Amino acid sequence: MHLKHQLILAVCICKFSTATAQHTLIGNITDENKEPLASVSIYVSPSIGTTSNASGNYQLEFTETGTQEITFSYVGYETEKRKVFINGETRINLHLKPNHGELNQVVVSAGRFEQEIKRVSVSTDIIKPYLIENKVVVNMEHIMNQLPSVNVIDGQVNIRSGSGWSYGAGSRVMVLLDDIPYLSGDAGVVQWKFIPTENIEQMEVIKGASSVLYGSSALNGTIHIRTATAKDKPQSGFTLFSGFFDQLARDSAQWSKRTRWQYGFNAYHNRKIKQLDLSTSINYLKDEGYRLGENDERLRINWRTNYRNKKIAGLSYGLNGSVNTQKSASFLLWESFAQSYISLDSASTNARVLNTSIDPHLDFYTGSVKHKIRGRMMYTNNDITNLQGDSNNQDNSFNLWYGEYQGQLPFYKNRFMLSSGLAGSYTYSNSPLYNGTNIATNYAPFAQLDYRYKQISLSAGLRHEQFAINEFKQSQTIKRAGFNIEAARYTFVRASYGEGYRFPSIAERYVSTSVGILNVFSNPELKPESGWNAEAGIKQGFKLGNWQGYADIAYFHTEYDNMIEFIFGQWKEPDINNPIAALGFKSLNIGRTRITGWDITLAGQGKIADNWEMKVLAGFTYTNPLAVDFDKIIATSFDGSVAFPYKFYNEDSSNNTLKYRYNHIAKADIELTYKMISLGVSVRYNSYMQNIDRIFLEPLLTQSVPGISRGRQLNPNGDWITDVRIAYKINTSWHVNFVVNNITNHEQMTRPADMRPPRMFVLQATYKW
Repeated sequence: MHLKHQLILAVCICKFSTATAQHTLIGNITDENKEPLASVSIYVSPSIGTTSNASGNYQLEFTETGTQEITFSYVGYETEKRKVFINGETRINLHLKPNHGELNQVVVSAGRFEQEIKRVSVSTDIIKPYLIENKVVVNMEHIMNQLPSVNVIDGQVNIRSGSGWSYGAGSRVMVLLDDIPYLSGDAGVVQWKFIPTENIEQMEVIKGASSVLYGSSALNGTIHIRTATAKDKPQSGFTLFSGFFDQLARDSAQWSKRTRWQYGFNAYHNRKIKQLDLSTSINYLKDEGYRLGENDERLRINWRTNYRNKKIAGLSYGLNGSVNTQKSASFLLWESFAQSYISLDSASTNARVLNTSIDPHLDFYTGSVKHKIRGRMMYTNNDITNLQGDSNNQDNSFNLWYGEYQGQLPFYKNRFMLSSGLAGSYTYSNSPLYNGTNIATNYAPFAQLDYRYKQISLSAGLRHEQFAINEFKQSQTIKRAGFNIEAARYTFVRASYGEGYRFPSIAERYVSTSVGILNVFSNPELKPESGWNAEAGIKQGFKLGNWQGYADIAYFHTEYDNMIEFIFGQWKEPDINNPIAALGFKSLNIGRTRITGWDITLAGQGKIADNWEMKVLAGFTYTNPLAVDFDKIIATSFDGSVAFPYKFYNEDSSNNTLKYRYNHIAKADIELTYKMISLGVSVRYNSYMQNIDRIFLEPLLTQSVPGISRGRQLNPNGDWITDVRIAYKINTSWHVNFVVNNITNHEQMTRPADMRPPRMFVLQATYKW
């Protein structure tokens, strides 16, 4: 080859090599605590991009040199854009900063992966811990009554009138504690007193059916409570609180001249010890109660651990748990309206409770797939005695084993997220309360696909539930779908459809006991209930100076089939000498029901002037809860000779409004802070309850439990309850709170023969370091 030709060939090869050389952008992405962030989107355009791995590392290839604008995007964090000159190997390491705007708050419950609240397709609220701390909450049940669209009757939580009053059995709202269901294995009720109020980081409330992701009890919605995790800097706190109940509003109802006290303490400590994240808390409470014989004393210890493996990126594991002991007395019905703070026949039921749970967890990655394994082993023992010293066949205990696997696969440039898994539970109950030994099992595979591109978010999912209690088995497949569109800046339009399916608890089917003069009857033929919920809503963000927030309005339509209700009636042949012994509660399927309505929520925080800050959480809900099968036969007389429709058991048989529901609910909490002083007010309103069980107003019962009608007439226009508080921050470590609950000393009967607490004064001192 001639020299000239050789030179031409060499130049061509050099140019070809230069044109095809790979230029690489590499780096590592971490959060504000220098922890690696996985699945961060790094892109130049929709067609050129990548994601970070479990170690936070990424690599992006280019074929040409030159300046490129690189975008780094991750849910809940501020988006970063960098102009980078690409030539050879270029490194960019980033610490992403959290985005603290109200619309950018991150929730996990809506899709089992992190999403900004503005992007979800279902109505979702976030509650931050300041509300729990500043209101001096010692029982999570109390804070639930302050949340928009939510109310609690006798420990039974309901959202948008999805439930009424069912005495200690069954829940249509799934409550989770750190990703795992926190309902009792036998009765399916929430263990409110065992939730660590002193160490909560966030609460997420999903309104509407979410059974596809969370199973049977999420028929009416989900409340997800997340406890605090360790940060880079150790955090500790110690709180002392003490308070007392004021005298009752009616002098005739006074039963004691002695002041009734409530006091206790709590403490927490969160820290990192090399690769170990450790969170611990302890709580003690002594409550002398505002009613005769009703008291509560409990000790609660919780811990949470997470070990981040140093050798394998993305691998972490740990063991969470709790030990709870409690001595308490419960109240069902009053003696009379005049003695409404004294239990019927002065017969309170005393309980000694031991509750323990151990929760192992494991997280790891294979490629871009994140795997989560969660478990819970819960044991509860209730030792029941009454004033006569016997258990009256109410002792009960259960062992619950729960396990869940979940995989999350982002794909196609992170636009899609596939979440799928398998959940299962096994409950063993041995109790005379439930007629001996009962075994309940549940297995459910589930999957949900979410899509996000620019202003559009779509989701769809399936779940197949398989239930069994003893020999009774049943299964059903349920579906959900939804969308969210960013229609304009800070304006998000959404719609969703979700199905639900709830299998009755062991208690609802098999409980058989007596409470004072009344009985609770079993119903082994009780069937599962199912339903669906559809809603359309709009979330509008706004910013007024340095104060920002959002308003959310939604219309919802919910229907149930075979709805389970606790019916109070006559279920056996009356005894001439003791006719009231034939009366009691029984769970029945009442047929089809329909609940429609709308709600509006306002949330915001920020500065409103120099040195002034304001936080707001408020909402109004209107519901129209109706029994569609108002004339359906749901029971017969004890001898089978007479058939009774659902309306027979209603106080107003011409009104098909479901029992124990409110048509109107309003909630508001406003907190103003000026320098070191904070002032807060909480207001709650519920309209008059249209329907209750008819038997409560029949002579057969009113002779033994008089005054329920007077209690119903006490507030015919509904109830207004107002709490006020003031807090002073002495320095960066010390602050004190003074709270007055029910400042007007309003008398409220939320269900028949049950008066709620009078005015209460509480002082709290907290030291943090």
